[in-house]
Amino acid sequence: MCGISGILHHRAPHAEQAVAAMLRAMAHRGPDGSGTLTFAGGAAGMVRLALVDLSARGQQPMWSPNHDVAILWNGEMYNFREERAGLGEYPFHSHTDTEVALALYLTHGDEFLARLRGMFATAIFDWRGRSKDDAPRVLLARDRFGIKPLYLAERGETLAFASEVRALVASGVVDGEICPEGLDDYLRYGFVVQPRTILRGVRMMEPGTAAVIESATARRAWRFAEMPRAEKRAIDSADAARELRAVSANGFVAPASRGALQHRHAQALQIWRHAWVFLACAWLARAEARFVDFEAHELAHAVGVAATHEDCGFLCLQVTYVRG
Repeated sequence: MCGISGILHHRAPHAEQAVAAMLRAMAHRGPDGSGTLTFAGGAAGMVRLALVDLSARGQQPMWSPNHDVAILWNGEMYNFREERAGLGEYPFHSHTDTEVALALYLTHGDEFLARLRGMFATAIFDWRGRSKDDAPRVLLARDRFGIKPLYLAERGETLAFASEVRALVASGVVDGEICPEGLDDYLRYGFVVQPRTILRGVRMMEPGTAAVIESATARRAWRFAEMPRAEKRAIDSADAARELRAVSANGFVAPASRGALQHRHAQALQIWRHAWVFLACAWLARAEARFVDFEAHELAHAVGVAATHEDCGFLCLQVTYVRG
């Protein structure tokens, strides 16, 4: 799971202690290690849940070969093996996806975000062209689906970020005052609509968004990925069944999203077999399609997975469930 946090352009002299408190508030997210870095006017850190390369080489923050760029990473990059293979002679010291993300940033700059397939929230600290006595250029980014959380809070020139709201409260930057609009969302819907949160002054970084903090007063944000808009249309059950059969060729998700799922499928085949089945069944149920002349192995083929006898049995159970 991991958790990242940081405080930038903090005028008070206790940024390191504030980040330590933030990490303690998220200790449950990372039982396998922690790390911090400090710099002019700020500090940052993370707690680690080791999933890829369980060795100490995967500890963060992770540094570039010249020790002038550091990365904090919470998430999983599904296509890191393919991207690593294309990075030539880069001197890797671990087998983590984190180091691949760092190498891509060093190679492609901010455009590296378009190459990532997976779920992530990341912070990159870049001193290239700056003295180590200066504050770094900081890049914050969140994956295109918004799977991994990244919360932001600003007070004056100070910007704090964290994987959980409670960590921002622990930093002292947030006073814990309830946001009336966020409370209204929670009471109305059972959740708070992003980018609002339950606390005043705290917002969620939106999916597919990146932000660069060059200095205390020079900040910019942009969308590096957009989700396709839903299209409302009438469709009968026969057309819905034909479209599902054609899914493996035409797709019902955006190409970039399909690519991410394919990479993830390569890493966790069985998990994604089941996830795709639930997704396909839900899609069919919403389209009110009937499973007429549509065998389990056809459904497996349609959602782009290799069907075994065991899979087909599982698929039949899901079909039975959806059909009621």
